[in-house]
Amino acid sequence: MIKHVVCYKFKDSSAENVRRAAEALCSMRGRVPEALSVEVGADFLSSARSYDLVLCVALENREALESYQNNEFHCRSVKPVMHELTEKSVSVDFECGEF
Repeated sequence: MIKHVVCYKFKDSSAENVRRAAEALCSMRGRVPEALSVEVGADFLSSARSYDLVLCVALENREALESYQNNEFHCRSVKPVMHELTEKSVSVDFECGEF
């Protein structure tokens, strides 16, 4: 199993923007078949090193990750919202149980 984790820092981290982004990310549930699970969480600490929102997606394997990255719904409905709101992001993709 692969985990795809992305942390987002927004240009404007208002509650409305966090909600809008979370809704966009959660909308992948049931619409992106490669995603076995989609978890979204908002930061509550607001420390200097915090990001505003995190996405965690579970996928079957590396091929599913590649397919997910190119999924039509993901590319046309989710990515545009995230690109509009995001100042920067960081990600990590890893195989579960590797260590």
